[in-house]
Amino acid sequence: MARSKNRVLEIEECYPELYITAQVQLANGEVVIGGFKCTSWHKPPSIVAEDMYWRMSNGPVGTFGKLKAPDQ
Repeated sequence: MARSKNRVLEIEECYPELYITAQVQLANGEVVIGGFKCTSWHKPPSIVAEDMYWRMSNGPVGTFGKLKAPDQ
Protein backbone atom coordinates (compact mmCIF):
# COMPACT_ATOMS: atom_id res chain seq x y z
CA MET A 1 0.00 0.00 0.00
CA ALA A 2 1.40 3.37 -1.03
CA ARG A 3 1.84 6.16 1.49
CA SER A 4 -0.74 8.94 1.46
CA LYS A 5 0.46 12.35 0.32
CA ASN A 6 -2.04 14.21 2.54
CA ARG A 7 -0.11 16.70 4.64
CA VAL A 8 -0.72 19.93 6.51
CA LEU A 9 2.01 22.24 5.21
CA GLU A 10 1.38 25.37 7.28
CA ILE A 11 -0.90 26.67 10.00
CA GLU A 12 -1.12 30.44 10.42
CA GLU A 13 -3.05 31.84 13.37
CA CYS A 14 -4.26 35.41 12.83
CA TYR A 15 -6.62 35.84 15.77
CA PRO A 16 -9.56 35.18 15.45
CA GLU A 17 -9.07 33.49 12.06
CA LEU A 18 -7.08 30.38 11.26
CA TYR A 19 -5.45 29.75 7.88
CA ILE A 20 -4.31 26.25 6.88
CA THR A 21 -2.31 25.23 3.81
CA ALA A 22 -2.67 21.52 3.02
CA GLN A 23 -1.48 19.09 0.38
CA VAL A 24 -4.05 16.45 -0.57
CA GLN A 25 -3.87 13.42 -2.86
CA LEU A 26 -7.13 12.97 -4.80
CA ALA A 27 -8.69 9.61 -5.68
CA ASN A 28 -7.25 9.78 -9.22
CA GLY A 29 -3.69 10.20 -7.84
CA GLU A 30 -3.43 13.94 -8.53
CA VAL A 31 -1.72 15.91 -5.75
CA VAL A 32 -3.11 19.40 -5.08
CA ILE A 33 -2.26 22.13 -2.58
CA GLY A 34 -5.07 24.23 -1.15
CA GLY A 35 -5.52 27.06 1.29
CA PHE A 36 -8.32 26.93 3.83
CA LYS A 37 -9.70 29.65 6.10
CA CYS A 38 -11.63 28.81 9.22
CA THR A 39 -14.61 31.18 9.27
CA SER A 40 -16.58 29.67 12.14
CA TRP A 41 -16.15 27.16 14.94
CA HIS A 42 -18.46 24.27 15.86
CA LYS A 43 -16.66 24.23 19.19
CA PRO A 44 -14.17 27.10 19.59
CA PRO A 45 -10.76 26.62 21.22
CA SER A 46 -10.82 27.39 24.95
CA ILE A 47 -8.90 30.69 24.60
CA VAL A 48 -11.37 31.95 21.97
CA ALA A 49 -14.38 30.84 24.04
CA GLU A 50 -13.05 32.55 27.20
CA ASP A 51 -12.49 35.82 25.33
CA MET A 52 -15.94 35.63 23.70
CA TYR A 53 -17.71 34.96 27.01
CA TRP A 54 -15.77 37.79 28.72
CA ARG A 55 -16.76 40.28 26.00
CA MET A 56 -20.44 39.20 26.13
CA SER A 57 -20.57 39.48 29.94
CA ASN A 58 -19.66 43.19 29.85
CA GLY A 59 -22.33 45.77 29.04
CA PRO A 60 -22.08 48.33 26.27
CA VAL A 61 -19.40 51.00 26.60
CA GLY A 62 -21.95 53.79 26.20
CA THR A 63 -25.43 54.57 24.98
CA PHE A 64 -25.84 57.71 22.93
CA GLY A 65 -28.98 59.49 21.69
CA LYS A 66 -32.60 58.68 22.29
CA LEU A 67 -34.92 56.32 20.52
CA LYS A 68 -38.27 57.71 19.45
CA ALA A 69 -41.41 55.69 18.86
CA PRO A 70 -42.53 55.67 15.20
CA ASP A 71 -45.78 57.52 15.98
CA GLN A 72 -44.09 60.51 17.67
